[in-house]
This record gives sequence, structure tokens and C-alpha cells, in this order.
Amino acid sequence: MKQKIADVIIAELRRTLPVTFRRKDTPALIGGIIKAQTLANLQSQNQGPPAAKCNGRVIFYRDSFCDWLEGRMN
Repeated sequence: MKQKIADVIIAELRRTLPVTFRRKDTPALIGGIIKAQTLANLQSQNQGPPAAKCNGRVIFYRDSFCDWLEGRMN
């Protein structure tokens, strides 16, 4: 059965992303799919991925981020 490209991308991100990562590092980690500033804007509108703050830095958890991104891709 043929997989949708979005499913392949999400599966690869789940395999390769670190367990946690900073918002500013996200564009490099996901191939530029979304910019850090876009993520910040979406979070200010309560539409971004779930995040935590650590020492003033916004941190994403891989599984939550991938779930959020998958929802935006479908």
C-alpha cells in the first residue's frame, strides 16, 4: 500500500529528532519546513506545538511536536 508523503516525513522525524529540542533549532532539524519565528507567532495565538520553558528557552518534546506537525500536514 502506498504511504502518503506526509506520513513518511513524520515517521522520519520521529526517528531522527532528539527527544527534546529548542525552538530556535527546529528549522535546521526539520529541513526548514517551518521557521522559528512562525512557531513563536503560532504559540502566541495558542496554535503552536506544546512547549515548555527551560532557562528562558522554549523546548519542544519530539512526540508532541510530531503529533502537532502531523495535524497541520493532513
